[in-house]
Amino acid sequence: MKLRLLVLAVLSVLAVVGLVPTPAAAQTAANGLNLSWDDCGSAGVVDKTVANCAALTSGSNTYYGSFVVPAGGLGSLNSAEIYIGIVSSSASMPAWWTIGIAPNCRPGSSMTMAYNTACGSATDYWSLAPSGPSGGANYIVDPPAGSANAVPGPNHAIHRGVCAISALETSALTAGTEVYCMTVAVKNNAQNATCAGCTTPMCLLFNALNLGQNAPDPNYTLSGPGAGGRDFITWQGGAGANCAEVPNRVTTWGQIKSIYR
Repeated sequence: MKLRLLVLAVLSVLAVVGLVPTPAAAQTAANGLNLSWDDCGSAGVVDKTVANCAALTSGSNTYYGSFVVPAGGLGSLNSAEIYIGIVSSSASMPAWWTIGIAPNCRPGSSMTMAYNTACGSATDYWSLAPSGPSGGANYIVDPPAGSANAVPGPNHAIHRGVCAISALETSALTAGTEVYCMTVAVKNNAQNATCAGCTTPMCLLFNALNLGQNAPDPNYTLSGPGAGGRDFITWQGGAGANCAEVPNRVTTWGQIKSIYR
């Protein structure tokens, strides 16, 4: 609840100062998303396998989302809306992957989404804004039917985030450039030993990315991997966790406030 309130507060502030994009003509690109452990795109790896979860009580396993700028380039990117679908190979989401306030097994701090800890192999666009990025995220197991870019079901979860910079601090991005989007840290803590399921194979899919720009520049919705890229990663090998269960569904920036309520 505290995380949702924080995101709502961020969105309210962004709206007041003009950071949340004004609805504009939207374009779609069925490619361009990359997801990797340890670094962005091809510089990272597809799988993270942990031999002894119970022994890991500090540090984190980190994955990065990035995207390839679509044809024509971006003139004034000011915001991003991020959807990561998570699928378990088991019939229900393991306790280790139930994150948040009780009755979830692990605290909300066990998995964080940030926008200011860039990878080393992609353009760190957010840091170019003098004021830096603002944003937040939320994580829901078995999302309600009708949730944007999410699939209901006991073995599904959705991790959604929003990042924005001042509309006055945007800059241009050249088509084909790989751009850092966000960092997700999956933390190692004492609950590794008490919350079962760390060894369960999982698949995580970068399902959709909505990019907002200053009018009259168009907004974009990206889905699917870029050429030679990969829009999914696996945990513990991923066997039996089917990311194809998470279909892409186009959403608009007009839905953003309802997502976090």
